Amino acid sequence: MKYLIVGLTGLLLAGCATSGPDLSNDLARPQNSAPAIMVVKPFSDNPNVYALSTQLEQNYTGTQVQVLRVGNEVKVTYPADALFGVGGVNLTPNTQNALDPFVVAAKAYPDAKIRIDSFTDNSGLQASNVTRSEDRAQNVARYLLDHGFVAGNITLKGYGGAYYVASNDTPEGRAQNRRIVLTISNIPLPQPVA
Repeated sequence: MKYLIVGLTGLLLAGCATSGPDLSNDLARPQNSAPAIMVVKPFSDNPNVYALSTQLEQNYTGTQVQVLRVGNEVKVTYPADALFGVGGVNLTPNTQNALDPFVVAAKAYPDAKIRIDSFTDNSGLQASNVTRSEDRAQNVARYLLDHGFVAGNITLKGYGGAYYVASNDTPEGRAQNRRIVLTISNIPLPQPVA
């Protein structure tokens, strides 16, 4: 019975993990073999990742901007309509209100890498959507460069409507698909106190 419980627990953990060992044979393990032990790594072992994501979450409370901590990365998702307007590629005057909290928080980690991913909905031709999303990503990168970020630490990609997160059958779903995701990675560990 002990091996059955361990096996079922392993199967449940494997189903929740994005990658890891295949524990599907745990139920068939011979009685004299030890059960598999699954080591779960902490979400992030870098306190600066927590500090940055917490600061950004506080900065964007009450807005449509979403902050997500994924391992040692922090992802900040902006509705593209808030930065550009529907169909636009130039940053709107309200962009400063949306991007400045990110700029202030990320500047504390000048060696961190920033990836800008831009997405549209599926309206129109995919080639035009890719061009529009690339132009948007470049304009966000230009804004970051104008605020002191290093070009070598910024990468960008426009995907058009390829990776949608909601149905494109409704105006609300299309609005969710039009988004800019800024991912901060390579966040350094805190320096030891001398």
